[in-house]
Amino acid sequence: MNKHIPDSETKLYTPHMKFNRSIGDYADHCYTVTGEPVAEDKYEDYKKEVLPTADDKKELETILAGSDWIEPRN
Repeated sequence: MNKHIPDSETKLYTPHMKFNRSIGDYADHCYTVTGEPVAEDKYEDYKKEVLPTADDKKELETILAGSDWIEPRN
């Protein structure tokens, strides 16, 4: 999908495996979605900045409400 996004715009990416971990080596540590460490006292504010809000979820529900956005199988 990134090839359709202009160079001047932010590209899409999946969060780094360190982000928001509750198990494994990175559990209970704070990292950005790209894997850099974040101070624990700033982590909650950071997550509010990068994770979907309730409004984002409502908008997505509206987009996905119709069945015409998925091409039917042949």
